[in-house]
Amino acid sequence: MLQNALGGNSKTYMICAIRPGAKYFDETVNTLKYADRAKQIKNTAVINENPQDKMIRELKEENEKLKKQLAESGGGSVEIKEDEESKRQLELMKEQLEANQRQMEEMNKSWEDKLKDAKIAEDIEEKRL
Repeated sequence: MLQNALGGNSKTYMICAIRPGAKYFDETVNTLKYADRAKQIKNTAVINENPQDKMIRELKEENEKLKKQLAESGGGSVEIKEDEESKRQLELMKEQLEANQRQMEEMNKSWEDKLKDAKIAEDIEEKRL
């Protein structure tokens, strides 16, 4: 319970007051034990990040990685004269890059735009029936 109380993304300072008299020995020992337990707690700070922003950041990083891999393997416009496996891997990387870009565009849309798209899709579906 102590760890949860002192945890989080902040620094916590504790000041312990003790009394020098023998009459307060038990209280002083308990205070020092508590302070020692609190000192032993180690927290790691976590970035408070919106899940959608995190997904966009990860997709951008993956896109950059895929672009680098495409550039290293000869790019999309240059004809590759390697085996079929290399060509297939290159095509898979291109497809993944395009899929990531579509997903990023979808995530960047506002909820109003998403609502409009859903209504349009619903109207199209009604016309088919």
